[in-house]
Amino acid sequence: MLYDFSLASAHLHSVEFQATLQSSESGDVEGLSEIDLDVHKRFYGAMKADPYFLELYRDYFVGLLKVIHPDLYYIAIQRLPNIRFHLPGTVVVPPHKDTDDETFKTAHPFGEENFLLAITESFNTSAMYIESSENRGDYKHVQMEMGDIFIFDGNNCTHGNRINVENHTRVSIDFRSVTIDAFIRYEERGIRRVTRPNVARTPIQLTIGDDAYYEVLVHPLYGYYTEKEQVDSNRKEINSISKIFGPRGDFTTSPEISQLFGEMIAINITSQWVEMGEPENCCVVELGPGRGTLMKDMMNVWKSSESGVFQRFYKSVKEIKFVERSRTLREVQCATIGGGEMKLVTSRKSEEEEGDEDEEEDEDEEKKIIKQEIEDAKLMLAAKMDAMGFGINNRGKKTKQQPAQKQQHQQLQFPQKDRLASAKIDGKTLSWHDSFGDTAPESSHESPTHFIVAQELLDALPVYSFEYTPGGWRERLVDVDISGEQLCLVKSKGATVAVKGLLGEWENSHNEAEKQKKHKFSFGQIVEVCPEAITLSLDIAQRISETGGSALFFDYGSENYKGGHTLRGYHKHTEVGILEKPIGEVDITGDVDFNRIKQSVERSCWGETVRVNLETQGNWLVGGGICERLKMLIENENVTEDEANLLYCGFERIAGEAEGQMGKVYKCMELKAAH
Repeated sequence: MLYDFSLASAHLHSVEFQATLQSSESGDVEGLSEIDLDVHKRFYGAMKADPYFLELYRDYFVGLLKVIHPDLYYIAIQRLPNIRFHLPGTVVVPPHKDTDDETFKTAHPFGEENFLLAITESFNTSAMYIESSENRGDYKHVQMEMGDIFIFDGNNCTHGNRINVENHTRVSIDFRSVTIDAFIRYEERGIRRVTRPNVARTPIQLTIGDDAYYEVLVHPLYGYYTEKEQVDSNRKEINSISKIFGPRGDFTTSPEISQLFGEMIAINITSQWVEMGEPENCCVVELGPGRGTLMKDMMNVWKSSESGVFQRFYKSVKEIKFVERSRTLREVQCATIGGGEMKLVTSRKSEEEEGDEDEEEDEDEEKKIIKQEIEDAKLMLAAKMDAMGFGINNRGKKTKQQPAQKQQHQQLQFPQKDRLASAKIDGKTLSWHDSFGDTAPESSHESPTHFIVAQELLDALPVYSFEYTPGGWRERLVDVDISGEQLCLVKSKGATVAVKGLLGEWENSHNEAEKQKKHKFSFGQIVEVCPEAITLSLDIAQRISETGGSALFFDYGSENYKGGHTLRGYHKHTEVGILEKPIGEVDITGDVDFNRIKQSVERSCWGETVRVNLETQGNWLVGGGICERLKMLIENENVTEDEANLLYCGFERIAGEAEGQMGKVYKCMELKAAH
């Protein structure tokens, strides 16, 4: 238990506070800094050492922001929260605005939202005071019950504490959030640049993996896969995607090289379906569909083949689902697969479809839901923190929220354009989803048999990078260099939560000498870990185990990764550094550790119900009959010599093992239900 006393009486149990109080003839403790108190240090020590707390904090904060800002796709949050111990006789934070001077400007971007979570009751002089809006001067104390949340504009409204004359310690946690676009705009203006370069400071703490990775690749305005959406409305957006995929783009995938690739996958899925007894209710899911070329080639086999088995399979398919976040790519995929044959449904209704009266009723209902979700989140937080030893019992008081404040800088909102949600073709439903979890069947009863394909998806998931140093493993982080103009990679000062939680067999000994002797580490050695590739594979294994079916992963990577640097960028088919060009202009990728994924699935609770097979892409294609299929196509009397040459060149590229070919470098991992 972190504290074995009521936090409201922390002043009675703090050794430093009591010592200062007794040594002062007048009993003056106003100058005592809370960060020097043992109760304060104990919290930060436990918080940094326990990844569960950080996970709890993040889950709670992100969940809260989702109900407060449901229209925002991405938002940045303060990495570590602040805790405040406002003891009797002290002033925790003097009155200020977060943008008062250059010191504050280097720490707080414009557009921040401040959140104050009451751990103990706060009242009178133990509470924070704040003006109602900028420069109003009508200061009031924020009276809060335990568990209340107060949201305010700390950038523009003066706030702070007075000397606490109550016989009561106020304890609260505060944290901040800011929209990603506001943060990027803030960085571009240079307000965050180093004003005192000789002063020791810490990195931005954006790991190469996790959220920073997603901001680079799929941020709605600046992301690599989505920034191409910002094109002139008079131009055809479908053409802009050529900047990413294909000969004129940054990379070319197997489906774009040869139709044979999609045909072999269609044949494999159909064979699996026959082995299962030809179930009548099936669902095909593709993750990361690109331009939709792969699905188009697969559907052509199922629809156009003269063999009845392919037509029977296509008839059994009731749904085809795509996991795709990009609005533009959704439209491109739809056009590639069916174009004008489809009936389309977007994710938002038009204004003509909703009357003013209905909107008001919906808004009232939405407010009720948000209010209830905030209350539920508070109760959940209190229960979890109580379990962690904070001794907090939320009394479920109503959330206090400051009225909307005047913003010094208008927030740039993400474009709220309609996104393609579903379509109809051949009597089947095609639907688009943001995550694999969203593709789950609505009911566990009569769940369709699933056939899942992920082609060059795993390499685009977040990668954590670590380097071995004389002090042990350190995480590689993104920082701003000394000029304040460029991003650079730096090493963490100590072992981060990611080091302790993700390195696995690389960090299984407490003795550095023993680890180095066992694993023969050398200083400067790099190890990369992609936890989301493992969790996604486990989620897919669970789906296959529950519904039956199979899953196919195709990507470049290693069957036995032993460490090493693979994280890199691609721009116009040329390998570049991940920070060499402006954010959002480079495809960032890393080799997939297939063996680790395979072992994770086999050792999981689904290892007995799902079989895993791993081989090179070339072996899989040849074993599936690509040579026979190629011969059949080339010998067709309607195929010209030029077409035959293109078919053969495409075959060599995707199945060959020579340098520059994909057959050996790329791997195929297959998950198949054992029953």
